[in-house]
Amino acid sequence: MYEIFDTAIGFVLDYYSKGEKSKSCLCTYRKYLMKLRAYLVSGGIEYSHMEALKWLSREFAFLRYGQYKVCRRMVFRVNDCILNGTITQREYIYSDFLEYEELDQPQKDLINEFLACKPRNNHTKNNFKHILSSLLLSLQETGFCLKENQVTSSLLDEYYSRPGNPVLNRFYLPQIMRFLYLKGLVCVSDNEIWKYFGIDLNRINNISNLIIPIMETRESNRSQVGDILLGPEILGRLIDYLDEYRYSESIHLATITSFFDLLAFLSTNSLSFSRELLFDWAKANKTEWSYSFYVSLTKTVQLIDLLGSHARVDACDVPTNCRRAWKYIPPLWAEKIVREYLSERRQEGMETSTLYMSRNSCCKFLIYVDSKNIHSFAGITVDLVKEYIKQDKHRTIEGKQAYNCKLRIFLRHLVIQGLLPSEMMLAVPIIIAPKVRIVTVLSEKEREGIVISRGAAETPEELKDNAIVALGLQLGLRASDIVLLKLQDIDWNKHTVKITQKKTGVPLETALPLSVANLLYRYITTGRPKSNLPFVFLHHKAPFSKYAAKKCSCCLTKVLADIPRTSPGFHITRRTFATNLLTSGNGIQIVKSALGQSDLTQLNHYLAVDLVHLRLCPIGLEGINVPGRLL
Repeated sequence: MYEIFDTAIGFVLDYYSKGEKSKSCLCTYRKYLMKLRAYLVSGGIEYSHMEALKWLSREFAFLRYGQYKVCRRMVFRVNDCILNGTITQREYIYSDFLEYEELDQPQKDLINEFLACKPRNNHTKNNFKHILSSLLLSLQETGFCLKENQVTSSLLDEYYSRPGNPVLNRFYLPQIMRFLYLKGLVCVSDNEIWKYFGIDLNRINNISNLIIPIMETRESNRSQVGDILLGPEILGRLIDYLDEYRYSESIHLATITSFFDLLAFLSTNSLSFSRELLFDWAKANKTEWSYSFYVSLTKTVQLIDLLGSHARVDACDVPTNCRRAWKYIPPLWAEKIVREYLSERRQEGMETSTLYMSRNSCCKFLIYVDSKNIHSFAGITVDLVKEYIKQDKHRTIEGKQAYNCKLRIFLRHLVIQGLLPSEMMLAVPIIIAPKVRIVTVLSEKEREGIVISRGAAETPEELKDNAIVALGLQLGLRASDIVLLKLQDIDWNKHTVKITQKKTGVPLETALPLSVANLLYRYITTGRPKSNLPFVFLHHKAPFSKYAAKKCSCCLTKVLADIPRTSPGFHITRRTFATNLLTSGNGIQIVKSALGQSDLTQLNHYLAVDLVHLRLCPIGLEGINVPGRLL
């Protein structure tokens, strides 16, 4: 009665012994196959694959999930051997789950939709299918209907309290719950439901008890709490945005996880979405959270705010550094004016870094105004501006000058809008801090390191880093011009690069050395991400946006990884290029043309390091007397 089954068992065990499985593994396989045989013999049941699956379903209530997977694999191996005379597959799609077969068609359609919504390997699909089938079958037995009911914590508590059901899995269950939420099948008013999303309820509850009273005391200063409703629609748009710009799996997961942390916090405390409120919450608990969680959560708040107020969000509108973007939050009475002002600055062609500084400058000033119990632009006076400037501290005089310049432009905007009197345009003083310093250039050791790194470059990142350094060192281009370099700016036939310099607006056409051309060609053909953007250099992580000028310094640091740096910053490559031209005997006009300078006086500081030619024009000491000392 069991001859074929016994033969198949022997074949499967022999198959695994030849596969160099350990003795403990073989003993485990034999143990569960013998348990299956004992089940069949005790009931006088003839072997069939369906009877084996029934036994497997019964054993599921008593096995750990890892043991269950071993049993399942053995059952399918034996069935494969009986049907085909040998083992034909290394991995199986476990489509014959009894729980799945017993489900109503709407539940089956829901499972199929979940499995199809994201690419997964067969192993992960099988695990998801079994867990979700078992869960939905349990809910179906209680009378749960997809069209009429929502999943609550009490239903899940009852399911997971049954003997033998798998423990809460940090990987599988949260993903299932997020999908059910997206389909509108989760009761979000049930505060206990969030533990099944992998969220720490104690953290949410403890934090809410401490923070909410503080928020309520400030509520009188707000006109209203934000009107964005966190729901499946916003989550769907968030997922579509992440998919459209091809963000990495880790960023995708971190963003979606942060969304549900925010939703749990707001739902537990009966709050509506408010960017300022959530920033207060994050700031108050920054020291208790990990830095990565804090960054992900605050950036998700900004992204949700953009999705809720715009029909479509472009990746360039989302700040890459949340600390800079959210360092200062404008008061609600000034938020609309600030947005209009920044929008005008963006239309004028201002770079993202300039917009950040402009935003921080005006928001910092408005926060100071708000702290003086002034809640409208009409209350701003010249004396108030002077008081603010006096107490505004910066590490350097250049930084203070830059912030004052941005504040002056903002006040001018308010005057033009009729919100302030014309004398406010003169309220911010002009501080000039000229600085003269000796130019530093790359050392001989650093130049040799660059040559060695260029020859060893293989990966896309290495090709990009070396190409950027070569453009700075051998063409003298600024970082701002390198990142704006477009594919059509390179003339491969004439071996030239033609650009319009961002800083000066002066056109520049310069020769493209063969070594630099080869580096660029290798990067463009083998290292550059596929994109419709015209720029040569792109970020190598989604959404593959234009490379940032500040990253050029990082490229030089990576190229000189094992060599001590003479000076930080990328501009040292341009200074080295100019100095090399001077020390090679080229005239001032040639250097001026190569650098694209409009004024000869800009070259004076490069002459300071031309020691060879400086020694040819010494100054005599005749007529210089120093009493009591020898020269």
